[in-house]
Amino acid sequence: MKKSVLVVMLVGGVLAGLVAMAASANAQTISIDDSGSFSYPYTDVPADRRWTLSSADLGGFDPTGSDKLVLAISGEKLGTYEEISYGGVAMTQIFAITVSTTPRNLAIYYLDDIPASVTNLVVDLSGGNGVGLAVIALSGTQAGFVSPPSITLATSTSITTTDANSLVVAAAVNNNTGGVPAEPPLTQVYSGESGSAGHGSGYQQVPESGTTITPTFTGAEAVGAVEFLAIQPPAGTVVVIK
Repeated sequence: MKKSVLVVMLVGGVLAGLVAMAASANAQTISIDDSGSFSYPYTDVPADRRWTLSSADLGGFDPTGSDKLVLAISGEKLGTYEEISYGGVAMTQIFAITVSTTPRNLAIYYLDDIPASVTNLVVDLSGGNGVGLAVIALSGTQAGFVSPPSITLATSTSITTTDANSLVVAAAVNNNTGGVPAEPPLTQVYSGESGSAGHGSGYQQVPESGTTITPTFTGAEAVGAVEFLAIQPPAGTVVVIK
């Protein structure tokens, strides 16, 4: 039997509870538009620890038309993140952590206001034995991120989603230039050298709100994960399937 869809606009009343339920259930799915990666070995690091990365440097990465750019970056002895920007627009740091007395560093950044044309990613660090990073372009996201992120000094971390159809991005670091593979059901973006350390990153789409997932990376010393929310339908909209 053919299904029809009835959209009802509600204004208060006894159906108010259904509005919130419908908003959550009908949140659109976040799309992964593109991804890219870059690594620089510790054997030939530029003195200023500054990289201006074109689309070609990132494997042809093109985030135009997307509404969010996410960057995961790691390395050893990175020191201060002097500048992380795309198209001259500073990206916002979600977290930055340091592991061990010979420090391995791990951070995730995001940007909501993506320039209208393909441009350069600038990574400027005060130190470090090379660098490794991954970038992901997303569409269908709400601005910002769900705070706080989940961070664990182990091979995995746990995070519980706060709404339907959200996307969790996770990243990891260790002292192994062979990489830090993401374990399923994470979809791996990058696993490989991060200077004299190793970097791993990936994402997982989670349909149901209140779902606890455990992003895991083989051999990781630290894992961080953050949730991004999908755009919701207009307030007061209920979709009825008949």
